[in-house]
Amino acid sequence: MYTYSELRPSDLPNSARYIVTYLKYKHLVECVDSVTFRELVEGTGLSPRTVRKAISLLRDLGLIRIVRDVSHGRRHLYQLNFKKLKAFENSSDRVINPGLYLIDVGIGLRKFMSPKALSVIFNSDIILYTDSIPDQVLDLIPEGTEIYHISKFDKFIQFSNSKVVSILIDSILDEYYAKTIPEHVKSISIITCTSPITYASELLRCGKSCRVIFKRTPIQIQIFSRRSIKHVSGDVVKCLRVELCERDRIYISECSIDNCDNADSDVAYVVYVKVG
Repeated sequence: MYTYSELRPSDLPNSARYIVTYLKYKHLVECVDSVTFRELVEGTGLSPRTVRKAISLLRDLGLIRIVRDVSHGRRHLYQLNFKKLKAFENSSDRVINPGLYLIDVGIGLRKFMSPKALSVIFNSDIILYTDSIPDQVLDLIPEGTEIYHISKFDKFIQFSNSKVVSILIDSILDEYYAKTIPEHVKSISIITCTSPITYASELLRCGKSCRVIFKRTPIQIQIFSRRSIKHVSGDVVKCLRVELCERDRIYISECSIDNCDNADSDVAYVVYVKVG
């Protein structure tokens, strides 16, 4: 059985590295946690024998998990163990360079986060977060990562020369940090994910009349496209009016939920509600 001390990422055979890359792609881009053996063979183009040998090595290293698919009898599913993967990968093999990264989580659910944002989170040494960050994003942070509240910002910015330091914000709820941090720091990489404003704009462009709820905690996002705001349970934290204007321009303004229009025109509302 192999151990971390015996192998480095660069020492892995090409087949094992290819399978890790494929599983990363499925997880980060397609939001697929587990794949079957057949999908591994077809997705990588490797022979079944080569895939079996690579799986055996990766399993010994603890880099993949093998679980039984209860819905299909004896079939097994394969998934990356990101927490062990981070411990296995050292700085020389990293694709994320040391520095300071500001990540706007947007909708704040994994399927709406960009591959770059997820990659930075998985490779961060230190992560700072605001009170607006949903639990679903914090749950993505691997074990071993140092996690601190944004109030510790000045203390840890000095480490960005040698480590990957990430700051997680929700730019709509954290307007202060979204504005002041880039002004305060000369060298910072800004990464954005799908915003609820963008999502609402696309609903308007498609002519959709609907209500969409993003079930994140503790602050939920509800979008009302071309329809009245009804049945909002919980404390409203913020309400934005998104209007589709001439030449496909978007006008955004903050409003009170009590003064919303009937939304029978090119208008959508993005409502942040504290639940629980």
